[in-house]
Amino acid sequence: MKIATVRKIIKIVEPKLLALALSLCLSMLINTSVQASPDIDGKAIDIESFNVDLENYAFNNLAIASQVGNDNNIIASQSGIENELIISQVGLANVVNAEQIGAQNTAFSEQNGDHNIAHILQNGSLNKATVQQNGYGNNADISQHGNQNQALVIQSGNYNAAIVDQTGSNHASTITQYGDHQQVSVRQLQ
Repeated sequence: MKIATVRKIIKIVEPKLLALALSLCLSMLINTSVQASPDIDGKAIDIESFNVDLENYAFNNLAIASQVGNDNNIIASQSGIENELIISQVGLANVVNAEQIGAQNTAFSEQNGDHNIAHILQNGSLNKATVQQNGYGNNADISQHGNQNQALVIQSGNYNAAIVDQTGSNHASTITQYGDHQQVSVRQLQ
């Protein structure tokens, strides 16, 4: 797909948001399908579904991002086939960094609040990762290397930290943190 074609698909409501739209398009170039609807100061960019064919890097991947608030940041990378990434951010200065390598991985991150951080790395096939953060200053890190691993992190409160490291296949982990200043680390190998 040529850049001229991508420009035709993007509907810009406010000219100052052009940089954000182009940045999102460039950061998601290896995705086959991207849908995003950031909302900044009550003005929206609607990037409708579009396809980019980049030989051997990706096929039929899906990334959906929604942002409401200020200074939220999403860094996402997908390579492989049929990976799905869904991110929702509501609040101030939330960060999601997600990378998917392989096939049919699924990642979901939902942040409601301020200054929450979620890192998701999936390298393999059929991995599932979910991060739900409600509150202030929570940090969740999920790393999956292998196949058919499942991780769920739920944080409701302030300044909680959770780390899940899964290497191998068929691991499952659930971390639930309600309250403040809690730390949990789970490591599953082979």
